[in-house]
Amino acid sequence: MGCQALTYSRAKAAAAENIRSLEDALSEAFYAHADAAVLRSFPGLRTVLGAPRILGEIGDDRERFTTARGLKSYAGTAPAAPRPTSVCAWSAINDSTPPRTSGRFH
Repeated sequence: MGCQALTYSRAKAAAAENIRSLEDALSEAFYAHADAAVLRSFPGLRTVLGAPRILGEIGDDRERFTTARGLKSYAGTAPAAPRPTSVCAWSAINDSTPPRTSGRFH
């Protein structure tokens, strides 16, 4: 039993060392990128998990999103227009009466 525990302990230490070396390589590559300072300025984005992931998602083509609104829309953080929820709202928007339903929900 002691031999298994020692083997698991060594494997865990090796995995932890591999993670540290990958984090160092990722940080080095990220800081070399032209947009690193901009991405690091976003609140909540960390060097290892946040900013490089955003860079990977949106790419590094600066011409892809011409406005901040376009990027926000792509990311799903742009506010959506409210939808009408009542007959009064329907009439105000469409200048007509809402379509009639049979009273049954399908």
